[in-house]
Amino acid sequence: MNLNKLINYSKIGYRLLSHKFRKKTWPVSVSLHVTRFCNISCTHCYAILDQLHKKDPGIDKMKKVIDELAEGGTVSIRLLGGEPLLVNKLNQLITHIKSKGMYCEIVTNGMLIRKRVKDWPELKMVDSFSVSLDGNKYSHDKIRGKDNFEKVVDGIMCLIENKLPVRMHGAFSHEAFDQKAKPHEFMANLSNEFNIPFNIATYCSNPMKTNEDEENKKSFRNGQTLYNDLLVWKKSGVPVSTTIEVLEKGIKWFDKTNQYIIYGDESKIPNGHKKCMAGITNCFIDSDGKMYICIPNWGKGIDVYEHGVKKAYEYMVNKRKEIGCQICYNLAQWEYTNFFTFSNPKIIFNTLKNILNLTRRKKLTKTSNSINQEIAYYNSISSMKKEHQEKLH
Repeated sequence: MNLNKLINYSKIGYRLLSHKFRKKTWPVSVSLHVTRFCNISCTHCYAILDQLHKKDPGIDKMKKVIDELAEGGTVSIRLLGGEPLLVNKLNQLITHIKSKGMYCEIVTNGMLIRKRVKDWPELKMVDSFSVSLDGNKYSHDKIRGKDNFEKVVDGIMCLIENKLPVRMHGAFSHEAFDQKAKPHEFMANLSNEFNIPFNIATYCSNPMKTNEDEENKKSFRNGQTLYNDLLVWKKSGVPVSTTIEVLEKGIKWFDKTNQYIIYGDESKIPNGHKKCMAGITNCFIDSDGKMYICIPNWGKGIDVYEHGVKKAYEYMVNKRKEIGCQICYNLAQWEYTNFFTFSNPKIIFNTLKNILNLTRRKKLTKTSNSINQEIAYYNSISSMKKEHQEKLH
């Protein structure tokens, strides 16, 4: 890490710490949807894109919102979509965010990385690229489309080749486990090969229902298997980004409750957990301008471009109180809550370690044993299935 980045991160850390002692609340981190448009259609995407506007807000409007956020004390901006790399002037927005001294992450499906790295030198200013990789080729392509896997891992390799900070994030539905291989094992192998931090979330089909729902049973059962494996790998030195303590809590969650989301007063929060701070310390702004609390509450907000950040934030905080939720089965949000409120030293240390690991590579190469082996294995299985079907006919 160069000196300029170290100085910048120190300033971000100071501003982050100052939030703990401030009387007024304000979002520490904001996930900003810069476009509703995407170049693929994932089966697990929560956004009903057709219900949004037909035109994105534009760079100038988003710059004004970033100015207001920065003035209020926001320290981190995550750029989402749709697919953010589709936005032709995104490089200008990146420059603006960094001029405000804020941490900047791009959450991308990875397909356009090679093109944008070639065209936009501003990408060197980005603090983190979070690339969506949903397991091995079978599970990833099932969610994101045929042969999408190769394009995404090529994007990851491009970031490695150019020494840009990368982490991987997977979101698994129960369909991802409809195979003999463990879909997350490939991610662990690739992570270990290049020292890429990664985390995985299970997808809940019906978050408003309990774990007695048949679809939820599959998701929760797979989640426990998944988090047990991540815990073993984390302890063995694989760069799983989730904290050990949080993984352990994720495994034991349904020993204490059968609810995905817990409502009511704070006494209903399971022992060892804190009240979720989504909608208070961190939130989303959709591409239609609505500031909203979290994914289960997508679309429940008012337009920041029309009403301003302050009014939209106050509306969101009141909406959170009205909804009455206390915590849900979301490991990433548990970490956000503890990190942004400086509540757990282990989580703070783990997060800082992950940030440092984003640019530390064991190797710099244009080929990957993990990727080559995965594609070869998938092709051999596909060939065997084809031969079997031909024999049946």
